[in-house]
Amino acid sequence: MEEKKGSASSEGRDQGKHPKMSLVTLNVGGYLYVTQRQTLTKYADSFLERVVEGKTLCPSDAEGHFFIDRDGLLFRHVLNFLRNGELLLPEGFKENQLLAQEAEFFQLPLLGEAVKARWEKEQLASREKNGLVLHWLKC
Repeated sequence: MEEKKGSASSEGRDQGKHPKMSLVTLNVGGYLYVTQRQTLTKYADSFLERVVEGKTLCPSDAEGHFFIDRDGLLFRHVLNFLRNGELLLPEGFKENQLLAQEAEFFQLPLLGEAVKARWEKEQLASREKNGLVLHWLKC
């Protein structure tokens, strides 16, 4: 997570000729994230695209950054999905259900599908592992 000194509104004006490359600072649950505007507008009609494009009102914090009352730690995975176009989670990640809720809130169905597919794969692997253990115990 990176901190930014300027506000989201002034950052866009400072970029002048390249408004699509401007930086946006988000305060998500008390955690500051700085990213490019184009990252947040990658998926049309997502919550973040609508906020950045001014289609949806979003409160500001004391510094003028967009404030989103969501899980600030989990948001890093949402932002990485927007940046990479795929779901990359650390080994041992156990918050699939919470991340699926974040995907729903931010209106990112592809992220939601990726979380569901990951969870189903983990469940299958767990059942197979348990089945092998039971088979081994029966022998």
